[in-house]
Amino acid sequence: MVGVKLVLNAPEEPKPSVTGIKEVVINKPTISPIKPVRRTVEPVAVVSSEPKPVIEEPVAVPDPYAGLPYLRQLPVDVQRVLPDLRFSVHIYSEQQGSRLVKLGDRVIREGQRVAPDLMLEAIIPKGVVMQYRDYRFRVPAL
Repeated sequence: MVGVKLVLNAPEEPKPSVTGIKEVVINKPTISPIKPVRRTVEPVAVVSSEPKPVIEEPVAVPDPYAGLPYLRQLPVDVQRVLPDLRFSVHIYSEQQGSRLVKLGDRVIREGQRVAPDLMLEAIIPKGVVMQYRDYRFRVPAL
């Protein structure tokens, strides 16, 4: 074991002085030099008995309506004849029968007509796809 060794000597009897001042002698302790100890740490391998779970990244499905223009990108004369298409409710579901939008006081589902020449073609996660005569376009949700 490495440490410090202190050796203390008992004080000597003081010698009488002529002037009445006592002489104090302090003995220095003997100190052994400390030798550095080099330690090595060996790496420990941790082996898990459980297999690592395989995490599959979700595959991005391309949006089939990505190429369609938005309502605001249609020709101005077409935009003018269309009714106001601001939805107060937009509900998208993986189940097609559960999808709906509310336009004014009407609940409209996919395939229903909004106006004589305007049909709600599809309800998509971020809006709807509509068809007016020969124009197919998207309207963003809320």
